[in-house]
Formats: sequence, C-alpha cells, structure tokens
Amino acid sequence: SQAEAAADAAAVASEAPTTSSAMEPTVEAVGQAALLENIRADFYECCNEGGHGENAWLTAQGLARHWARLAEEEQRRLGRHRLTAHEKQAIALRVVQLMQEMDLKSSDRIGMQEWIHYMLLLRAGCAAKQVNSLLDRALRYNGNILQDLQGMFEAADVTGSGVLTFQEIVSMYSQKLWFFRPSGDSTQHLTDDELNQGNPEEFAREIVQAMDLDGDERISYGEFMAYILGRRKREVRLHMYDLSQGSAEKVSPWLFGEKLQGIWHTGTVVFGKEYHYSRDAVHGDPGETSFGQPTRSILLGYTLWRKDELHQFISRELKPLYHRDTYDIVCNNCNHFTDRVCSFLLKSGSNNQLLPEEVVKQPEILMRSMSVRALRPALNWWLRDRIATREDAVSSPSPQPRLLDGERLSIGMVVNVHPEQGAGPPVLGQVTQPPSSQAMFVTGELRENTEIGGFTPGCCGAGGSGSSVFWVRCEHGSDGSQSGTGFGCGASTSEPE
Repeated sequence: SQAEAAADAAAVASEAPTTSSAMEPTVEAVGQAALLENIRADFYECCNEGGHGENAWLTAQGLARHWARLAEEEQRRLGRHRLTAHEKQAIALRVVQLMQEMDLKSSDRIGMQEWIHYMLLLRAGCAAKQVNSLLDRALRYNGNILQDLQGMFEAADVTGSGVLTFQEIVSMYSQKLWFFRPSGDSTQHLTDDELNQGNPEEFAREIVQAMDLDGDERISYGEFMAYILGRRKREVRLHMYDLSQGSAEKVSPWLFGEKLQGIWHTGTVVFGKEYHYSRDAVHGDPGETSFGQPTRSILLGYTLWRKDELHQFISRELKPLYHRDTYDIVCNNCNHFTDRVCSFLLKSGSNNQLLPEEVVKQPEILMRSMSVRALRPALNWWLRDRIATREDAVSSPSPQPRLLDGERLSIGMVVNVHPEQGAGPPVLGQVTQPPSSQAMFVTGELRENTEIGGFTPGCCGAGGSGSSVFWVRCEHGSDGSQSGTGFGCGASTSEPE
C-alpha cells in the first residue's frame, strides 16, 4: 500500500504546474509577508559554499560555521565571553541533528527544496514525521517528487504565505491546474470533461474537507503533503465514564470542597476501537467495554497516524509505564494513559491541553480529601486486580531496552538522548567526563532541577532493567535556540542511543 501511495503521489506530481497561476492576490494577502521569500533568503544566507541560485546546497560544516559566527557576533554585542569549545560543540551537535532531519536524500548536504520542506513543516506544526516517513519511500521511486509537489503547492500559494486559502484552491480547479478529488480513502483523477462540467467550489470544498486537520478551512503545506503522499485523517474521540454514576455531584462538595460533575475514567476512540488502561485489554469496541456506555463523547480532532503506528507507540512507550505494578489511583491511572495516547495522536509538537479541565485536575482534587489520602494504598492494591490487570488481553511485544545490562558507553561517543517518557524527539549528545562536583541522590535518583557544575541532573531507566546514569553533553531545545548540558542513557543493539 505504501508503494501504491508513492506511485499515486508521483502521478499527481507528474502533472503538477510549476509556475504561479494568474490569480491576483487580494489587498490583504499583498500586505502579508511572503514566507517563502524569507525562507529562501535564509537559505542563501547560510549557503556560503556549494553552488548558486536554485542549485545551491548546504553542508553540516557550512551551517555549523554560520551558526557559530552568528553566536560569536551576539556574544560580542552583549559584551559576553567568546564561545567556549563546549559551546561550539553543542552547536555542532544540533547542526548534525538538524541535517539528519533535513537530508531526505541521504546525500550529506541539503538543497533548496529540502530546506523549504523542513521550514514549512516546522511552521505548520503538524505532520512532519507522518509526511517524511512516506516521502522517504516516494523519493526512491521518483527522485524529483519533492520538487514537483512543492511546485504544485507554490502554484496555488500565490501570496507565498505557506498556507492555501479556499479561494486559491477554487482558482486551481477553475484553471484546471488541480485535477484530483477525494474518493473515500483513495483519490480520483478528474478528466477534462469532469473539470469542465463540475463546480470548482464543490471540488475545493471536498478537498479542503479531506485535507484540513484543524478546521480553519485552509490548507497548510503539511496537510497538503500528507494527503498527496497517502495519509488520511482519522477522527479521534474521548469517551468519559462517570465511575460514581451520578453521585459525585452530590457528595463532592463535602469530600473535596467543590462540586464535581463526575469521577472520570476515560478512553480514546480511534480506528474503530477504544483504547484504555483496564483489565479487559488495551482496546475494545467503543462503548462496549466493562465500563458500559460513556457518559460523554467528545470530538478531540483528527490524526494522520495509522493504526499499526499507534500500536507500536503503545508497545514501545506505554506498556512499560502502564501495567498492574505501576497503577496508582491518583498519579498513574486510566486518564494518564488516555492523555499520553491523545498527545501522540494529536499534539504534533503543540502544548495545548487536550483533555477537559475536570479530567486533568481530578488527581489534584482527589488528593484534597483526607479519606482518599488515607485509603490510597488500599485502593491501589484493590484496583490493581480489578482495573489494571490484563489477563484476557492480547500481549504486545515487550520493548527492547535502549541500554543493555552491563553495557558501557565510552567517553566521546555520540548518542541519542531520549526525553523522559518520550516527551519529544531525541537530541544528540556526547558522552563526557563527569563534573567535579558530586551529584546528590535520593532513593537512587538525582534530585530534579539541581544544577551541578553547569550540568542539569536527570536519570532514566534502561528499559525496565534498572537505572543507569552517565554524563552526556547535549544541546537543549528542539529549535536550537539554547545550548547547555545534561545527561541521559540508552543504547540499542543496532546503534548507540
């Protein structure tokens, strides 16, 4: 199916227009900054080597020198010291990571198309991983597909804003420059007769409905690329179950000092299944779990991930964290599981809260009750065997530990440092000598938010086989705006991590 999706995308791209349409931009659009022009200008500014114009290219060494030069200028402007070797190393590590994300053709250099592609996905804030996983395969079939699809998008984006309005899409169908329409999960290619006889606004409305993820009736570059490459949006709903069966509204003012609508258990409904942290299984038929019919059903949004990708995430990231021995009625329950699943499906780098406030604040409210605090150990023991056991569930494969027992990382090795509980992408780091100061440990883990010799302590487990700590110097911040040091752990059998 992936090969077919790549072939479909190539077919669409093969007939894509490569020049802007004759549609005149509105006065409002003219007043907007041309985003694509700015992105191209930034690329040329970084390109101090390797060709000119559209054929220019950029290497990791060139970009690292450019960033170091900008940082030195900023340091001088602020009257600060010159960059240290460690600070230059942090810049170099971030550049290497950035090049790995941009270099779709694995050529050890990036061109204009790859630069524009990365920057537009970054601005759209969605679908980067989903798009690139398919684009990587499509490039094997057609090395020009990225250039062709960008030309198709830019032909519609007459303002250069990086976002297509409804009227711009209507114009593309009116001028017969777009020739596809959604047909279920596939794409129908319109003939000249169908374009002549059809309504351009109807075609535009259908394609916006198919591509638009956030309901703004506009199409970002990420939404466009995801659809053309074969991703299809899927509805994500939240099912909420009142475990008190209505009594919380009456007794909550006495127990917690405020009125609650319910004591909530939640599940995530997507791909025709309901995913939850419960004794029945990881997923079941929506509304037919042991909790009965949901009290509320809320549409949270749409995801571009696929079912097998969600199952892989649950197996690798959530299974080690959510099982009978880790269940806690307040701090690690069904709602925390649901939040993690929804964050994977919908957030795409956003920090917006997905679950209702009453669900998010439920642990804090519960802990106000002396009865809950006193009974918490007993409730955990009781509920572990009634809510968090999975005797009838189909067991998913256990994740491989990132750091194997007895494995040691040598000084100077470059590693991937994975954020706690998968909260964001890994960053590159280099194993270093520990700082002179000794870290303080509490029950085998370092104190949080304690800075020692310029290092920010942290600790991570080795896939359930205990905690293993070593010092790693890395660059903080996914946008490369900050540099610093920290430490993490992990290694797979195939590559250092």
